Amino acid sequence: MKVLIDETTIERRVTEMAADIRALYGDTPFTLLVVLKGAFMFAADLARRIGAPHMRIEFIRLSSYRGTCSTGSVSVPAGELARYAGQDILIVEDIVDTGLTLEVFSKALTGAGARSVRICSFLEKSEVNKGRVKIDFLGFPIPDKFVVGYGLDCDEKHRDLPHVAIFDED
Repeated sequence: MKVLIDETTIERRVTEMAADIRALYGDTPFTLLVVLKGAFMFAADLARRIGAPHMRIEFIRLSSYRGTCSTGSVSVPAGELARYAGQDILIVEDIVDTGLTLEVFSKALTGAGARSVRICSFLEKSEVNKGRVKIDFLGFPIPDKFVVGYGLDCDEKHRDLPHVAIFDED
């Protein structure tokens, strides 16, 4: 596997993103809504750097991938969304590929009564997303390659890498 983004570069960018998020929300309470499982490492580092006493951290599991392929459908646990009514939500995602998952999820949150919904993504394949989903806080644009590391996996493997690497199936 070839390293795409090294650990030092990740640390620097996450710190910059946290400062931007703090500046946007100021003293306004908000919920960091972390999409499991891939975003857990990014979200943990980001939350520690944001360090806002008025920030809540919640987790949700969405699914649209199996192996290295998108299934083309998104499952959103609709019953859980009502608890976000009236809240400012910052969705934390590991990667925006086609944008389908976040498009469906952000509309569902808005429909459930969230006051605002913003998106923070560690990675984006902009040539695939093509503006389908607006990312408010972006870590890194990447090429249309399957990547692993820093929480991202291939069938539950390679999440533990401290960097992001282009996955080689060989």
